[in-house]
Amino acid sequence: MVSASGKAIRDPEMSDVIGKLAADYPQLYLDPDADTWESYRRVVLQGEEPDTKSLAHYRGSLFDRLETIDSPAGPVKAVTLGDRRDFEIVLRGMMAAKNGPLAPIPKSQGAAMLTVFNWPRIRAHLEAFPEDERAAEFRRFTGDKANYTDMLVILSRGPYSNVGAAALGLSEEEWLGRSDIIRRFHEITHVVCRRM
Repeated sequence: MVSASGKAIRDPEMSDVIGKLAADYPQLYLDPDADTWESYRRVVLQGEEPDTKSLAHYRGSLFDRLETIDSPAGPVKAVTLGDRRDFEIVLRGMMAAKNGPLAPIPKSQGAAMLTVFNWPRIRAHLEAFPEDERAAEFRRFTGDKANYTDMLVILSRGPYSNVGAAALGLSEEEWLGRSDIIRRFHEITHVVCRRM
């Protein structure tokens, strides 16, 4: 939904996949069109909480889904976003600490495999230790990237490589279904290759 001013309004009837993602990756509360590179670096690299926790810059879609996919290299956390604009904003936000929030996403890109920091996991782990032991435990815990990073696959819903259904002699719906399968297996293959 879009307001009269052109600002996205998150439809409460839509899925809450982005809200669930933001709980683990708070940089998604930042808006890459409004927040600075430095804001992203503080949230992602230093674990600061965002000043506000708004998801109003996303539209949401009934086609959004968050799932764990079994693979030969173990389970993979994957999110599919039904709205192309949301897909681009999520990717820009997830990569903003490294590339800056204004880095463009090519129209032909429909998926990404990311390694991302999970600060809520770090905080939850440290809460089990007395305050005076937390600095040392933070150094020990973050000494192993597996303790605080996640492999995340982000998929868009749309024609694979931005190729139209007519070019393949398929209906739009049939091509979207096949595109979803191709895109999913393509990215999972990247994960398997990296892990193994």
